[in-house]
Amino acid sequence: MGFFEMRSPAAPLLKDIREWAYQENAVEPLQDWDLILSWRLHDLYIDLAGSPDCPNQIYFLKLLYFIVGDSVRYNFKNHTEDSLRDFIRKGAQGRPYCVHLWANRSLKLLQDPKQFVYDDWCGGKLVLSANDK
Repeated sequence: MGFFEMRSPAAPLLKDIREWAYQENAVEPLQDWDLILSWRLHDLYIDLAGSPDCPNQIYFLKLLYFIVGDSVRYNFKNHTEDSLRDFIRKGAQGRPYCVHLWANRSLKLLQDPKQFVYDDWCGGKLVLSANDK
């Protein structure tokens, strides 16, 4: 498998995103699909990033870090700071450690945006340490 064809990768429905997420060896339906997904804040991303049963869990955990990092990097042009804070708070509530860690790190970054490092937030480096306790 590995290739999942959805109706509109540029404007995916949540059910399409979920179906793609549960495909083994899934390939992004479009280059920079993470950018397209990052335009909207969906609780589904948090759910997928916290699901050990999701074959693409790491992809969605990286997406969460990217959303926050890119928002800080561009001074909240993609999402307002308030909407981003609300999204982050959802990740802090009763979630697996990796998502809870993302939420804590994200709130700290919002408090001190000068701590932003592109490779950590947008390049996926923080995800590598997401399971460190």
